[in-house]
Amino acid sequence: MKQLPPFELREQCQSRREALKACSDEQRRLAKCSILEMTLAELRTPSNTQNSTKLRLCVEGLLARFAEEKCRWIIEGKDGSLTPFAQGAIRQMNETVPQLCQLLSSRWRNTNKQHGQIFRVYQALNSWQRPDSAERRWYTPRERWCWYQEVAIVAAPKGSDPLTYAYDLTAKWPKEWQHHDMLWYRPDAHSFTGLDDILVSLLTGENWLITGQGISLILNHSDIQRKAIRACQVLTKGHEDPTIVQDAQSFFKKLEIEPPWIGDRSSGGYHLTYEQHDLLRRLEPDLVPNLGDWYHESEA
Repeated sequence: MKQLPPFELREQCQSRREALKACSDEQRRLAKCSILEMTLAELRTPSNTQNSTKLRLCVEGLLARFAEEKCRWIIEGKDGSLTPFAQGAIRQMNETVPQLCQLLSSRWRNTNKQHGQIFRVYQALNSWQRPDSAERRWYTPRERWCWYQEVAIVAAPKGSDPLTYAYDLTAKWPKEWQHHDMLWYRPDAHSFTGLDDILVSLLTGENWLITGQGISLILNHSDIQRKAIRACQVLTKGHEDPTIVQDAQSFFKKLEIEPPWIGDRSSGGYHLTYEQHDLLRRLEPDLVPNLGDWYHESEA
């Protein structure tokens, strides 16, 4: 993925901000605009974008602010549900984060810095001994909430390896979890973090599985991504049931995503861009429309 020039991201943020004027949901519109304004305020400063070191510090500072705000809203929503303002702001952050990362070099993007310092910890309610079993349950939303529960949100100090820190801090009995870096935890957590548990970057949504060999990045498509890929196939090839095509169109409309047509008209098709894949992977499951199981069908 090539590096994105700062001026191009500025223009994209400005055009999105103008497009949001037509949004019917006032709270979500205001939330998205506030995130775009925050981004533009940093990128408008010439010194932040003309020097590679200052640009990196600018991006890292923005990412840290995004993570802190997102964490605050998520914790506040633990007692009920996310407000429309929080939902809109988080969605805009999810769209902006991969573009901010794209401003920096591929060398920087290959480090764990892009995942931030705040991690969510999910414990398996059972142990399966096989990574593929844990991954399947994790990536199937209906099974995820049966087999996993979120037990903690950890902020690792700067200079530490945040993944290792989040694991080490929760790899002890919950009664020992009262620590200033523990931003939130379940008082009724049943055990310490270990085999088959999941660590999730709050900033990028990347998932890591704890196995017998260590902490392993999960690269499989999420259930949401699989649904979107299947919807692209339906839009490309059509379907004998016209309501299925309407479902696919509705799915993307509700998510405010427009997959581009890639290739010529005879052999090409609708495909998700890297940024759209990244956004879908980081979406909260309860923000995704439930359109049934049609996407599990084999291709026509």
